[in-house]
Amino acid sequence: MQSAQHKRCLNCGYILDGLPESRCPECGRGFDPGDPATYLTKRESGRPFLALAFLGVVLMLIALTLAWLADHDMLAPISDWWVVIAWPLLLGGACLQFYVLVASVIAMRRPRGAREHPTCWLAALIISGLIVAGFVALLVCPSYW
Repeated sequence: MQSAQHKRCLNCGYILDGLPESRCPECGRGFDPGDPATYLTKRESGRPFLALAFLGVVLMLIALTLAWLADHDMLAPISDWWVVIAWPLLLGGACLQFYVLVASVIAMRRPRGAREHPTCWLAALIISGLIVAGFVALLVCPSYW
């Protein structure tokens, strides 16, 4: 009986179960069925990280909207409390973007067979990279805001 997880090629992700020879027919990479270091059993999906990148953007937009409304006296009843709400949202969103950026960079350095949904990984990397760069620019150059 086969296990629930398939053996996959490190290079291309091809399922290696039941092959007559210890070589991937898709890309030609060799593997040893007795050595788990020569094949994959799990591929990481980029979809959750793309969702986390969007969640970080939403948190930061809510925080910036609250700050803008308070700055223009549109939140008069809670103008003193916007800081209590906005700063944790802004910092939480920035930390989430940094986490997604690091996870995406690590994932993009792995063999492509180890990554599922490579477009999601790339999109998460781009979104989080731009947001983190913008956040760092705001911290470094406060004269622009």
